Amino acid sequence: MSKKTNPTVIGSFVMGALALSIAGVVLLGGSSYFEDNFRCITYYGESISGLDVGAPVELQGVRIGMVTHVQLDFDPANGGHFFRPVQLQIEQKRINILDADKAATDLQTRFESLVAHQGLRARLAPQSMLTGKLKVELGFYPDQPMVRHQRDDQLWEMPT
Repeated sequence: MSKKTNPTVIGSFVMGALALSIAGVVLLGGSSYFEDNFRCITYYGESISGLDVGAPVELQGVRIGMVTHVQLDFDPANGGHFFRPVQLQIEQKRINILDADKAATDLQTRFESLVAHQGLRARLAPQSMLTGKLKVELGFYPDQPMVRHQRDDQLWEMPT
């Protein structure tokens, strides 16, 4: 005769396996939950066809973040204009600040200073010529005017 299975033992086994699976995902694949990231927004006047969520954000050839949100906004009250907001997430651990007083200012304040004094701007650049995918490239263009749309009160805006 076979022994009757105990539902409590089976339930405990399933719950334990589920807890181990969640812990594995968080520790191995979800390390970004514990990172300090800087979020900002950009607006583009040209087509953003080929720019997808997950596309890299690079500063002088070094990947420092990724695109987290892409959308199209239509504003009939503002002359019927279309706006293309793109949200970026900058990983602060990828930028090593070498001055002695690291805690004095946050990354937003440092980026704002780079925008004002050295012409830091975001632009679209080809990620792959074969697929037509785009990336966001941060660079220094001091001769370019600083234009901000100031449409989002929650996020700092990187000029394009």
